[in-house]
Amino acid sequence: MSKEEEVTAIKKKRRFLRKSVTDSLKSVDEALSLQDNHARIHVLKDSIASKWNDLQDVQASLCTYLEYTEIGQECESHREY
Repeated sequence: MSKEEEVTAIKKKRRFLRKSVTDSLKSVDEALSLQDNHARIHVLKDSIASKWNDLQDVQASLCTYLEYTEIGQECESHREY
């Protein structure tokens, strides 16, 4: 697999993980609006933490493929997210 294909695959995985984290956060908001839903909130919190760690790993692996000039832009995008 070429470097460009690997970068594309990593960015695709990152896009999936970001959507997954965002969807989980929406689920937390919904769960918080309901009373006596502490168990579901705890499960969602653990899920978000796990997905966030995966996202951090993907971001780190992406940075190993980027040129120095590209890293700043990618990192800024990740910080904004």
